[in-house]
Amino acid sequence: LAQASILDLYDPDRATAHTKGGSVLTAAAVNEVLAGISKNFSGNNGAGLAFLGEESASPTRARLIKKLRRKLPKAVWAEFEPVADEAPLPAAQASFGASVKPLYRFAQAKRIVSLDADFLSAESGSLYYAREFARGRKVASKADADKMNRLYVAESNFTLTGSMADHRLRLASSDILALAAALAVKITGNAAAAALAEGLEVKPEWIAECAADLLDHRGECLVLVGAHQPAQVHAIAYEINAFLGNLGRTVDFVEVEPSTAASISDLANAIKSGAVKTLVVLGGNPAYNAPADLDWPALQRSVGDVVRLGYFADETSALDVTHIAAAHYLESWGDARTADGTVVPVQPMILPLFGGLTEIEVLARIAGEPNPDPYALVLETITGLAGGDAEKAMRRFLHDGVLAGSAYAKTAVTFDPRGAGVLFRDAPQKVKFSGKNLEVRFVTDHKMDDGRFANNGWLQECPDPMTKIAWDNAILVSPKLGRELGIDPKGSLIQVARKEENEFAVGKENACIFELTVGGRKIRGPLHIQPGLANYTVVVPLGYGRTATGHVGTGAG
Repeated sequence: LAQASILDLYDPDRATAHTKGGSVLTAAAVNEVLAGISKNFSGNNGAGLAFLGEESASPTRARLIKKLRRKLPKAVWAEFEPVADEAPLPAAQASFGASVKPLYRFAQAKRIVSLDADFLSAESGSLYYAREFARGRKVASKADADKMNRLYVAESNFTLTGSMADHRLRLASSDILALAAALAVKITGNAAAAALAEGLEVKPEWIAECAADLLDHRGECLVLVGAHQPAQVHAIAYEINAFLGNLGRTVDFVEVEPSTAASISDLANAIKSGAVKTLVVLGGNPAYNAPADLDWPALQRSVGDVVRLGYFADETSALDVTHIAAAHYLESWGDARTADGTVVPVQPMILPLFGGLTEIEVLARIAGEPNPDPYALVLETITGLAGGDAEKAMRRFLHDGVLAGSAYAKTAVTFDPRGAGVLFRDAPQKVKFSGKNLEVRFVTDHKMDDGRFANNGWLQECPDPMTKIAWDNAILVSPKLGRELGIDPKGSLIQVARKEENEFAVGKENACIFELTVGGRKIRGPLHIQPGLANYTVVVPLGYGRTATGHVGTGAG
């Protein structure tokens, strides 16, 4: 994605001008719009003003948001991401009584159990985790063979992590809670979670062997859970890691600030109540990827004044907004934090090609910063974190590429069974899946992510690493479900060792078209039979079906 983002920089379909009602706005006019927001809402402490941004690890953005809230305390600040990639904070807060998040040390783990977690691709920090995991797989001699790590994976989708597993279990995502509970009972001997494991259709031998392997490697094993799983599953994994002595060895916990942002649902309720007069949308594309039951396009149209910072004139910008063209990150000054909290610079390679603005510049102008220049904003942040001479600290920061000593502080934690128990008061109920009652999972596409790279031809051309599909997505089903739906592809005349699950002609797949209904809403698309899926789990990759992007992405999928 990073390599392909260079093509986005020179994308002829990117927003090249600030606009309002189809008319081009000058840079001075945009500055007046932002200054007007600051002035108009200063008198009432921000009542009637709302912001919707994406989640961000930028220290400068965090500093500006704090200043904005001091100036406009009644304004609504909401954040939204269509797909989660970090463990839910409430699970750690309940389990350890502190605002902490886990950092996994795969290089130190000899036995790894992944419960629906694609840590090699889809989870936060996946690049770092992939390198660490690979360190435990290096074999230089026969003596090293016994030192290799061993990976157990239980998952509903067929992922890159699952393809690396030594022992893989196909299991619906909704049944991962029951599996985690069964493992906890077997490992800890505590039958408190036994009720959660009732009805689990997994061979007892798989659970017994996995538990025994973990017990034989206390302090050098690891159990982790996918970010999309409910907090209860994470709490059980924390309990298992604590019991096995893994805390501080194969999993560290670091202190993080709890988010105080409202959810997009909270913002939707505020809009419905008429409390929002001006809405500032910073990045993202809620008209495309917000939850369908919110009907975001209708909500946005009901707001009198909408200002949107965006890289493309996309579905959100098409809804009668003041569109501010965003700068590409290679044209921008900024900063960010890595998974462990280390602050790194975002440094421009060229000046903005079309005079685009950065998110921190927009926030600075609304917050009334005396100098909204992005470099000056980052300089102030780094000076505050590093101390000492400002220019010297900034030069060192840019030279090193990291801010020394800025990683999150590790903290010792103790598992609290009583605190974690609170999470299980409303634990998800066991569901029996069948051909008439399916589990549906929405996942990010390996190429398009959540749709933000839909206009990138390089990425469209890349085949999906698992399905090998390019320029499209599909409704993925298991071979068993495919047979129950009456799909029996003939395949080629000569098939060796296995039966082909899909039919192709001149490089194109001849797929059946099906309709999928979820909560009364329907989508229609080609059906692709994907070995490795749980029997009755349907997987739908996100990122396609765009109606307003560039000429490459519009209409794909």
